[in-house]
Amino acid sequence: TGKRTSVISGGLNSLNNLILNLQEMLDENVTDMIVVWDSGKAERRLKLLPEYKGQRHKETDEESVLRRQELKEQMNYFYRILPFFGIKSLKINKQEADDLAYILKCEYRKRGIDEDLVFITTDEDYLQLVDENTIVWSPIKELLITKENFEKLIFKYNVQFVFAGKSHRYDTDGQKFIAEVNKISKVFPNNVVFLEGYDISLAQKLVSGVDIWQNNPRVPFEACGTSGMKAAMCGVLNVSTADGWWREGCVENVSGWTVPTPSSQMTQDEVDEADAKNLLHIYDSIVVHEFRDKELWARKMFAAMVMSQQYTTSRMIEEYFVNLYAEP
Repeated sequence: TGKRTSVISGGLNSLNNLILNLQEMLDENVTDMIVVWDSGKAERRLKLLPEYKGQRHKETDEESVLRRQELKEQMNYFYRILPFFGIKSLKINKQEADDLAYILKCEYRKRGIDEDLVFITTDEDYLQLVDENTIVWSPIKELLITKENFEKLIFKYNVQFVFAGKSHRYDTDGQKFIAEVNKISKVFPNNVVFLEGYDISLAQKLVSGVDIWQNNPRVPFEACGTSGMKAAMCGVLNVSTADGWWREGCVENVSGWTVPTPSSQMTQDEVDEADAKNLLHIYDSIVVHEFRDKELWARKMFAAMVMSQQYTTSRMIEEYFVNLYAEP
């Protein structure tokens, strides 16, 4: 037809190589394959979080517009060709590919299909897919993830966790959590510590004396998390879920790290499990390795202090006055 087919031929070649590499890695044949796609339209997440993927600037010059149009045309052919190679394709309007992958996994399990599932992805949300019979492979990072990889990560590098805080007298869940931490600290006294009597004096020592400030509230229930601001002012790097001030403040892998937000279709228990796996992955694949590079870590500490300068009492008072108290 005289039209370019580079996307089609390149895509088919990539799929073929992935299948061959996967079969070699697992030493067994791939029996079924499904390719899932983003909708390409205004996703449901974008409505909930306007800043989601906002960093992806779309070029508007004529050449870029023509290039996107050509890509779209080739992809339409690509979708139609896949079934001829025995590959299924799934795309649902206003659904993201990683959400569809999670739904597929749940559907397979619901139908009693116990064979190993393998997800091939480079998306940061891949950890939500992991369970006992699910493998995730990130070919670009050569990363193979199974549940067993997470069992001993905390103590693999002799990481020490210090817990401190108080629960409200009616907060039974908080009290149970503290009791559980106390139990763990008895088993691993060199790695897990719970400090009683949390007050301003103790907080001052913590925000200025630790290497990582870990704050992991359930999104979106964090009021603010001002303790993390204070820690950043002292050159402490934050590791937190994308809630409170950290949604605005984090410069990823520069002044700290954000735990990827799991799918909104998950139950709370599933979200908690995904958060835990994502958190452990950040420590195992990034934090503990970069901590050993003292010059790199010092630069990140400085970046955290610079970032923290936008969080001041002056800003708080000004925004309260302008946004809440000032007459219209």
